[in-house]
Amino acid sequence: MTEKAAKNKHRDWSQLVPEILHLIASSLSLDDYYRFQSVCTAWRHATLSRSAHRHPLPWLVYSMSLTSKTRGFYCLQNKRFYQIPLPKGRCAGTSHGWLIMSDNIYGSSLLNPFTGNKISLPNQSLNFPTSKKKVPYWINKAILSSEPTVTNIAAGRCVVAAIVWDDNDNHLAFCRPGDQSWTSYLVGDDFDLNIANITFSNGKLYAISRFLWLYVFDIVDKPISWRKLATHPLSSIKLEEQEYHNRFYLVESRGELLLIVRVMLKHLGTWRRCTQSFSVFKLDTRNDPKSWVRVEDIHGRILFVARGPPQLIELSDFHDLSGFESNCIYYIDDEHNSVDNPNLAIGVFWLDGWGQKHLFPKDGISCIQNRAPSCVFPSIWITPNPY
Repeated sequence: MTEKAAKNKHRDWSQLVPEILHLIASSLSLDDYYRFQSVCTAWRHATLSRSAHRHPLPWLVYSMSLTSKTRGFYCLQNKRFYQIPLPKGRCAGTSHGWLIMSDNIYGSSLLNPFTGNKISLPNQSLNFPTSKKKVPYWINKAILSSEPTVTNIAAGRCVVAAIVWDDNDNHLAFCRPGDQSWTSYLVGDDFDLNIANITFSNGKLYAISRFLWLYVFDIVDKPISWRKLATHPLSSIKLEEQEYHNRFYLVESRGELLLIVRVMLKHLGTWRRCTQSFSVFKLDTRNDPKSWVRVEDIHGRILFVARGPPQLIELSDFHDLSGFESNCIYYIDDEHNSVDNPNLAIGVFWLDGWGQKHLFPKDGISCIQNRAPSCVFPSIWITPNPY
C-alpha cells in the first residue's frame, strides 16, 4: 500500500470543513440527503442550516387504497416510489412542504410528512357561520402564507387561508397556529361568490372566483380587510377559457401574479372531465383597471398542476434536470368524484404546443392506476421540506 493510499484509508472524513459539506448536501436528492445526515454527528450538524439543502422537485402524493394507512409518494428526480404512513384525515392542500389536514372528527393540523412534525390548528367547527341547510362546513382548499417555522409563528407571519364550503355558501377563513378559532368571510354576492383558488403574493392574499373576479385581502392588520379588484374586460381570455367548469389557479412567480386556466373537456355520457389545454396569464398592474395579459412563454420555469396549489420551479435552481424542459406544465387529471374510474391521467402540456407522455416507469404505472379515489386525499404535488 502506498503512503498516499494509507493516508486516505485513515482520513477522518468527519473533519471536512462545513463549507464543503454544505456544497455536497445542496446537490443531493432528499433520500440521499437523509443518508448524508446519518453518517456522523459532524455531518448532521453541518446540514442543520436551511441553506444546506435546496428544495427538490415536487413529489407526487396519492392515495394507496380506501383502507390503507399509508400514502404513495413518487420522486421525479430518482423515479422511485415510496410509502409513508400518515394519520387519518382529509388533505385540504399543501404549502411550503407541509400538508394541511382537515377533518371534523380528527381535527385540523399542519403535517410535514417527511419529518413527522405536526402543528395543531383550531377545530374547523369553531367560529364558522351557521349553514343555511345546517350542513357542516368543510375546508375545500388551504394554503400557508409562509413556512411554519418557530420564528414565523412567533412573529404572526404564518397565516393559514382556506376556502370553506357547504352546499351553498363559499367562505374564506383564516387562522394562525396558536389561534383558538378561525375567522371567516363570505365573499362576493349571489352571482360570483364561488371562489375557485387562492394564493399569497407580495404579502397579500389573492382569490379568483369561477367567474374570474379577483379579490385581494390584506392579512397583516386585524381585522382583515378585502376588496374586489377592478380588472379590464377579459378580452385576452377566450370564451372557452371562461367556462364555469374549467379549473382556475393562481400562483406567484418573480413578483408577478399568474393565472393558469385549465380547459376541461367532458366525456360524452359521463360526468368525468379531462384536460384539453392550458393557458397562462399575468396580472398587469401598471394601469387601472388592471388586466390579464396572455403569457406564451414562462422562460426557464416549469409548472406542476393538480388539485392542490400549483408548484412552479426555476430550472436554474437545479444542477441537473435532464429530461425536464422549461415552458411546460406537468399535470394530473384527478376527478375526485370518479369512484368508478379512479385512474390518473398524467401528462405534459407545452405552452407553445401540445404533448403528452407518462411520467412513471412501466413498473409503477399499475401502482398509480389502482389507487383509491381521491375524494378524501386528492393527488397533489408537494415540494419536500426536510426541516
